[in-house]
Amino acid sequence: MKRVSLNQQIEEIDRELAVRGRLTRWGSMTESQCAFCTQRLEAAGRSLRWLKANERLIRARCPELFARARGC
Repeated sequence: MKRVSLNQQIEEIDRELAVRGRLTRWGSMTESQCAFCTQRLEAAGRSLRWLKANERLIRARCPELFARARGC
């Protein structure tokens, strides 16, 4: 599995959110579908930003979450 940094994931969500409004205008999504997807992306962005802000604390308290998997 490819490892992607939190910053890169946050940037990808920000880019995706910037495009969302155009999808409705192009007719590839209904307005309600676009609103739902936007809400989910915003929630994911908030979660990633929270993880980024608290990464040091999480690493200190749960180092096993950041240990490399053996045998992969």
